[in-house]
Amino acid sequence: MIVWLNGPFGGGKTTLAAGLSRALPGVTVAEPEAVGDLLRSTLAGHALRPKDYQDLPLWRQLTGAFVAGLVRHTVGPVIVPMAVLNPAYAEEIFTPLRQADGGFHHLVVHATPAALQERIAASREFPGDEARSEAVRAYRRRRAADYEQAAAGWMHADGRRHRHQRPHRRADPRRGSRPPATSGPRAAPITGGTTGMTVTIHPVPGFGHSGRRPSPICPGRARGARS
Repeated sequence: MIVWLNGPFGGGKTTLAAGLSRALPGVTVAEPEAVGDLLRSTLAGHALRPKDYQDLPLWRQLTGAFVAGLVRHTVGPVIVPMAVLNPAYAEEIFTPLRQADGGFHHLVVHATPAALQERIAASREFPGDEARSEAVRAYRRRRAADYEQAAAGWMHADGRRHRHQRPHRRADPRRGSRPPATSGPRAAPITGGTTGMTVTIHPVPGFGHSGRRPSPICPGRARGARS
């Protein structure tokens, strides 16, 4: 099974993937960014070196082969924390991955603009090297608008930005009440890293799903997902 975590740059995808890998046995985390770094270093100084490695068809092809190969090799769930905001690029990568054993699930780790900016400001990607850390923060800030455009355009089924949600309160046994039922996205706490935050995980119905029955490791695919 493949679980692709999409969303804004700096929004908590890698943190969520790391938490899932600790909580769930047999999970492998695939980092397509490492494929991009390899291409960037290999093509350094070459006239065809792109500004953004996602623009390279070779990156998209290698990323798909990398993830699919990990599924075959590990025979276990593979989680991919990677922002792919261009719908054409996403479809190119996801189409062959839909054939993976156990199914393919594309989830969007959504954060409100304010929560995203707070997380970016607190991030330190290179401890001890503030210049490099600030360069990463600047890139994430620049790409925030690109995520908002993708979220409104294709990432969410209704084409709107979903509101940040609070986790439901547990039922009060004295009142015999139950938590309110919802059909929307579920809130999931993100902990660890430089700051804790709550993001909302949105499945993207009809885009990147294999149509197979959900695996027990990620229940509730039709009405949201729980980390």
